[in-house]
Amino acid sequence: MSKVTVGQYELTKKQVQLLLSQLKTERVRNSEDLQRYLKNYEYMDDPSRRCHLLISPTDKKESFAIPYDET
Repeated sequence: MSKVTVGQYELTKKQVQLLLSQLKTERVRNSEDLQRYLKNYEYMDDPSRRCHLLISPTDKKESFAIPYDET
């Protein structure tokens, strides 16, 4: 599995799997597809909500809030 990054943030394997399961209907099947899908997204850290935000450049695509890994 190749690395998936949004901005300067590198997604973990667990986060990649979470997004892949969410995007099955968008025909995103592997990490390369996911990297292409997230190409123009912006990353933002939100410590008040304890999550990572992946913000869509358009209203047509979904934005994501990924909870911090608490391990």
